[in-house]
Amino acid sequence: MKNDKFESRYFSGTILNNEDVIAMDLERSHKALKFIKSKFHHYVKDFLKDEIAITTQQSEKYVEDSERKWKFGYTKITMPFLTYQEYRSWFMNKLANKDEIALQDGHPDHYLNAVSESNPKLVEIIENLGEDELPWFLIGEFVDSDIVPFERDQTYPTDFCLRIKSLNNIVLGYATHEFKNDKYGNCNMKLTVILPEKAPDYLITGHLNHFTIEFRNWYLAALNGNF
Repeated sequence: MKNDKFESRYFSGTILNNEDVIAMDLERSHKALKFIKSKFHHYVKDFLKDEIAITTQQSEKYVEDSERKWKFGYTKITMPFLTYQEYRSWFMNKLANKDEIALQDGHPDHYLNAVSESNPKLVEIIENLGEDELPWFLIGEFVDSDIVPFERDQTYPTDFCLRIKSLNNIVLGYATHEFKNDKYGNCNMKLTVILPEKAPDYLITGHLNHFTIEFRNWYLAALNGNF
């Protein structure tokens, strides 16, 4: 890289290299994005209504074309210095307390993470599912794993699962989260995304990227007591 020798030398003697500046830039970008999203948080559905209309129509077409057939992908995550019980408790407390900002801060692509006032098992979500170009409006419903079209990994003793629906109550897919501790007591998670068979493959890979980013950020928050 031509810029890998970049340096900034402060009068105090501090020297920042290219990696330092990238990390600083990312941190400031997150803070700026968090500030902006907090300002239009309650208006985001209206603000993004045209984009949501496009992705809703397209995602429902994937379901129709797939004729109840599904495909999936998964990633396995290790969270050192936390047990799965500690991490799961932190996450579920955020949901129970309707801490939308903490949930939203898991990923830059989170525009809305609102737990229903009338039904704590429902979450309204606006995000770029699968790193798609446009945001999707999704209704996440916590369901038992036995209704999810996947083979549960019996080496993980506990889980929680989301059934994902569109604005029109069409089931678009599922997200499963399986937990166990490794022999060192570290939280291990298996995160699976299940989408219609005719959905493009990049949505599967893209959403595994999404999982990786958001669960790392939530892990760091749980580990350090942030948010």
